[in-house]
Amino acid sequence: MDQDAISEALRLFREAMKSDPYLASAYGMAAWCYARRRANGWMIDCAKESAEAKRLARKAVHLGADDPVALCMGGYALARVAYEFEDAAAFMDRGLTINPNFAQAWMLSGWLRAWMGEPKLALEHVAHAMRLSPLDSWMYGMHGAMSYAHFVASRYERASSYAEKSMRDNPGNLHIRSQQRTRRTP
Repeated sequence: MDQDAISEALRLFREAMKSDPYLASAYGMAAWCYARRRANGWMIDCAKESAEAKRLARKAVHLGADDPVALCMGGYALARVAYEFEDAAAFMDRGLTINPNFAQAWMLSGWLRAWMGEPKLALEHVAHAMRLSPLDSWMYGMHGAMSYAHFVASRYERASSYAEKSMRDNPGNLHIRSQQRTRRTP
């Protein structure tokens, strides 16, 4: 998942939206692409791209009231880019109710809960994601979320241990390093 791959994915999701303007998951995934661009410092015009991410996320959750991908990815983008944590949590919770086997969404919900200052719930969500998909290619993100949740809970040794696992899994991962900019002051 490098910058070129995210840009190509965004282009393809835009094509999908043109082909079917009611395909809610395409809007959610496009919003998620912007969230990834933000997390990795790849946005060129942060204000413009953040506004577009928010617009796409809102459209995703509006069109996809019964689509777990639209709800979870749109919700995550609202949290990551627009800092709309409460709305994001409501959308993600609804998406996880619809599809309780969506491991990536459990991981993203874990990040969200840590940002919201709810480390216990964050750890539960990420642990659930790990049980659902123990060989997941996103394991570095799961370890990163565990690290951040332990950090929020002031368990620094455990946070450090999980951060090391995350960086070992994906040495180029900037997402774990960028979390300090996202965390809301309790």
